[in-house]
Amino acid sequence: MEYFTERGRTLDECMKKVTSLYGERADVKDHKKVVLNPGFLGFGRKEGVEVSGFLRTSSSVGLPRPQKTALSNVEPFDLETAKEQILAISGKGEAVRIRNIEDMLKEMRNKLDDLPSAKENTAFEHENLDKIDALLEENDFSEDYRKDILNRLKRECTIDDLEDYLSLQQKVIQWIADSISIYDEGAFAKKPRIMVLIGPTGVGKTTTIAKLAAIYGTDAAGRRPLQVRLINIDTYRIGAKQQIEKYGGIMEIPVSSVNDFNELKKEITLFGDSTDLILVDTIGRSPRKGAELGQMKDLLAACPNAEFHLVMMAGTKTRDINEILQNFDLFGYRSVLVTKMDESTRPGNMISALAERGKPVSFITNGQQVPKDIEKAGPIHFLQNLDGFTVDWTKIQINENQQIQWK
Repeated sequence: MEYFTERGRTLDECMKKVTSLYGERADVKDHKKVVLNPGFLGFGRKEGVEVSGFLRTSSSVGLPRPQKTALSNVEPFDLETAKEQILAISGKGEAVRIRNIEDMLKEMRNKLDDLPSAKENTAFEHENLDKIDALLEENDFSEDYRKDILNRLKRECTIDDLEDYLSLQQKVIQWIADSISIYDEGAFAKKPRIMVLIGPTGVGKTTTIAKLAAIYGTDAAGRRPLQVRLINIDTYRIGAKQQIEKYGGIMEIPVSSVNDFNELKKEITLFGDSTDLILVDTIGRSPRKGAELGQMKDLLAACPNAEFHLVMMAGTKTRDINEILQNFDLFGYRSVLVTKMDESTRPGNMISALAERGKPVSFITNGQQVPKDIEKAGPIHFLQNLDGFTVDWTKIQINENQQIQWK
């Protein structure tokens, strides 16, 4: 027995469509109200009627061929018609017959491949997926990142799952958190450890390096203080030397200033044996000035086995983020240190760019106070700046690996 389902704006429109398509064979058994178009966030929503029933068994001669369905928008494959076409050409020459049959079989396969499954079609049209996409776009996530989230929702969620908007938001937040990679310092066998901060002008490298000196060189973080030394190579910016020397004096951490490769190498050789950690503050450089970046890389070659950490502001524009990440890649930086998080309201562009390039985050700064306003990075620092989500944030639990879980 063959069943049918047709939709229209009104019951009368549906009945006319059924009569036109199936004639007297159609036996309508049920009708109900349905949503023809969910619109976007409730706007443009259109309702209609769906009728269903079965076709009585009878000769199909003279009946009109079914038109494209509203569900798939693809012309349905009629097996009986295909058989008749094959039989009709069976009397032709062998080569022609085989070629024509092969062409028809290929057409059949293409039509079958084009038909979407019911689950895929329903998921694609679900209004809650549109809401999730709008939330991600509002928070400046990239188009590719949003597509990955939506495709994962379609793959992993049932129709019932898609109806639960709050649960969908929790899933998305969990996946966003999982996409944020955190830098693992690990154990450092060689002494001294050398950390070099690089990045554009104005991102707060000098203030940040003073905060790092406080974390490692004093008991501010509740750990055993290391023997720390600050080296400044930014001798061109007015007040840079005086600023870092002031921080060093307050924390009783020695500070040196150097001008070239030889002076930097001498400084590291001279104090390396007696120092656990050397922090190097560099000159701010435009990511577009490749020659200047190359010169600074040559100078910093005086630091053996140095760790480079790229400093970027949280509120950096999307295009600039990608340019900075790409052009500073010549230093082989190990992590990104995000500054001025307190001034950012849309973290999606930073999360997207770092996830797409596989770059981990080491520290977050959220103010100007030294030694305060710096923390080891964790997903929660980004998540708490997301806008528009209606989940209960108090139910988020952070484990020892800085991963989030729902209570």
